[in-house]
Amino acid sequence: MKPDTGRLDSYGLVSRGNDVRLQQDPVAQREYFDLILREYLSFCATSRSVGDLRDTFEGLGYRGTGPGQRRASAAAGRTSTQPAAASRSVSLGAGRGAADRGAAGARGAAPTAADPAGRETLVRRRQLDDIVMALRTLREAVLASPPCALAKSVLLLSIRVTVLLGHYESYLPSMLQLLDTVHPVLPLSDAELHEVVALYALHLVHFANNAAEAYAVMDKYNVRDDLPLRQIIAAMVDCDYVLWRRRYVGETDPGRRRMMAFGERNMTRQTLKRLGMAYFHMPVRDVERLTGWSWDDCVNVLGCGWRLEGDRVVMRERKTRPPAGGGAGGATAAAAAPAASGAANGPPADAAAGAALPATAPAVVPPAAPKPAVRAVSAPAAPPARAVSAPAAAHAARP
Repeated sequence: MKPDTGRLDSYGLVSRGNDVRLQQDPVAQREYFDLILREYLSFCATSRSVGDLRDTFEGLGYRGTGPGQRRASAAAGRTSTQPAAASRSVSLGAGRGAADRGAAGARGAAPTAADPAGRETLVRRRQLDDIVMALRTLREAVLASPPCALAKSVLLLSIRVTVLLGHYESYLPSMLQLLDTVHPVLPLSDAELHEVVALYALHLVHFANNAAEAYAVMDKYNVRDDLPLRQIIAAMVDCDYVLWRRRYVGETDPGRRRMMAFGERNMTRQTLKRLGMAYFHMPVRDVERLTGWSWDDCVNVLGCGWRLEGDRVVMRERKTRPPAGGGAGGATAAAAAPAASGAANGPPADAAAGAALPATAPAVVPPAAPKPAVRAVSAPAAPPARAVSAPAAAHAARP
């Protein structure tokens, strides 16, 4: 009986050794790739709009976190954040920033089949899981053979799908295999190479926190003329949260934006840190505008310990000086004032009259310093007179 090959779970993983049919049949590989592509396009076609599709990928994405995000996730207790519709509106990037907050909540909260929205979420998540697993199965099958055009297409599709999900366990091996193994044999086009290198560089900066390697990869593959990419990396290295936030909000490529999302939590934390050093208090709407996060998310996700008083966020308390008069502080200041003025104008009158000195205190006269001995210096002796003969004297006196 011929097995059913019209489903995504028709083949097993080559790495587990339980199914090698796909590895040995190039025709089956092509058919399986076409099946995966049809399923992926069908999944995208069920979305109502491009924005809804982007929110779907962000909401169904994997909860992979970089080194700088694990501490924040642990501090937040891995609890779900509030949905964007229930949180305060954010004026800077209101649409996309709010969508990211809602996506974080969708990842944190487990959907249930009790409500229709939960059932739809579970169905779509299962579809994405099947597509990702099928891509892994096909990737393992084609990599066992020498590089070919099908292998390049499979790796590119795997990168483009799993990058939108933030599934670094899938897109990172595909990037490395494509750049190190396939590209030297079957060169990528300029657009494909630029796309893969840019995504890999953003992954290195925002997820692995390795800007030096990102610059090295860009120089190796001659991707130097991408000014927005270089500005994003420089802003991440310099903690320039204003430039980074501007680029993040204005990014139109969904893959790049998903890579930058790995570093959003760290950059938001840097923003809060610098605001706390520069201001004592600030309106809450300005905090949300500069960070791109709602106040509830700053408290629940990032663990911000500032105090909210009405519409104002109190970051630091001012240190007040003690009052000049009244109370114990005033008495101390009043007692210290005459002493200070007396020290400035000379001794007080009673001290000058000898009231503060003992009556029998003898006057102590310091001994005079000995004068240095003067050494007598004799005058220099006059030179001896020169004897002049009489004829010479007469000749000198002659007119």
